[in-house]
Amino acid sequence: VIFFPGETITQNEINGCEWGGAGSIGKNEVTINGQKVHLSFSIINGSTIATAVHELGHNFGNHHASFRQCQSGGESIEECLLGAGEYGDPYDVMGTAQGLYHSNAVLKENLGWLTAQGPYRIKEITQSGTYYLQPMGSQTEGLKAIKIPYGPKPSPALSLEYRLPID
Repeated sequence: VIFFPGETITQNEINGCEWGGAGSIGKNEVTINGQKVHLSFSIINGSTIATAVHELGHNFGNHHASFRQCQSGGESIEECLLGAGEYGDPYDVMGTAQGLYHSNAVLKENLGWLTAQGPYRIKEITQSGTYYLQPMGSQTEGLKAIKIPYGPKPSPALSLEYRLPID
């Protein structure tokens, strides 16, 4: 990953759309001096650390954090979730958050920070029960998030996590 603070890499506007940065999703194979290497790239066109953290999130393999507030008595869960905004999560650095926020449980699972068996766990719920969640931003070990699958397999899942404000 290459970071050029204060340098203009390209125009601030591409096709009439302002942007703060760009980052490759995961690693890409390229050939340099006849040798194949795997690398990620980030272009930071904004001036905030949140932009750099967001683009590095792409480099680690994460996509944008979407968000959708479904209305009760209205559309089905599937219809509601299909309408989610790509950058919509205002509490996630991979969404529209402009501060130093954590990523959501699904993105942390993608990074290997939450696992089914580790000290910080995420669990797929397959039966009714009571599940106690530890706050995501705390160092307390235990269950941090649950995923509730819906629809036929393989299916997407609703994820639930418990967050406290970070000072």
